[in-house]
Amino acid sequence: MTRDRRILDAWEQGQSLHPLHRALAMLAICRPEESLGALAQWPIADRDRALLELRAALFGGRFSAVATCPACGEKLDVDFALEAEPRRAGEDGEEPPLRLPDTQDLLAVLSLPPAARLGALAERLAGRALSFKEIERLDGRLAALDPMTEISLGFECPACGEGWRTAFDIAAYLWEELDDYALRLMRETDLLARTYGWSEAEILAVPPQRRQVYLDFALEG
Repeated sequence: MTRDRRILDAWEQGQSLHPLHRALAMLAICRPEESLGALAQWPIADRDRALLELRAALFGGRFSAVATCPACGEKLDVDFALEAEPRRAGEDGEEPPLRLPDTQDLLAVLSLPPAARLGALAERLAGRALSFKEIERLDGRLAALDPMTEISLGFECPACGEGWRTAFDIAAYLWEELDDYALRLMRETDLLARTYGWSEAEILAVPPQRRQVYLDFALEG
């Protein structure tokens, strides 16, 4: 099955899915040999590394976004590069060990009230109930294990000088791009099918560069 065929399948499946399941559907584009159940056991950090690789392969390594200053409301057009960071050697200190969160963990706490989710997640990762102070240290301990557990970006407002950091969700960002890509791919497939009488499977089997040549011919009329 070609990558474009897998992209269309992931796009179709993802229309009615929760964002966590949608991220797994996108992950399956580049890991088609693994079941969704197996992918759900990947640490979120490793999931996001693979999604960054997929995004770079499809759309390149530069990102564009709009950020809003929390102090004055100024809108910033930002362009940035983002690369995956490697895992670290591990934690320092003598605290009980944690494991990294995976999609199954996040889904398990999703039905709880928002105020209860962090504590429940911490208990799953530690294998025991944690104190309030231990829960407060959870983010730092997870970052010590793997900095990709949460991706954050730093900004500085040119209007007021305010500096801030905000979380970046590669799965949500990539889904918007894949949505546009899938719709464009289907429009191109429709044009080629009407012009040459080819089936969808035949069109998607044509390598992208050669397919573009046929598209140019079709557009020339």
